[in-house]
Amino acid sequence: MAGAARQPDAARRRATQRKLLAIVNMVSWGLFWAFGYLALTAAPEATSEILTAMGFAFVGLVSGTWCYLILKREIG
Repeated sequence: MAGAARQPDAARRRATQRKLLAIVNMVSWGLFWAFGYLALTAAPEATSEILTAMGFAFVGLVSGTWCYLILKREIG
């Protein structure tokens, strides 16, 4: 009986984790697009601004891809 009580808990936990990953995924891709745009439209002489925006865009790209791959594996 104890194993049967744990099953819904595990399913609920997995569903919550999927929702959290989906939220992080959307925020990450938003970060990628927003800072990618800033990097592309910055003045050419503002190298520190471009590099900072590129760094944040890269973080958004990597975390968005990572979340997507985990969600794809979980959902199937």
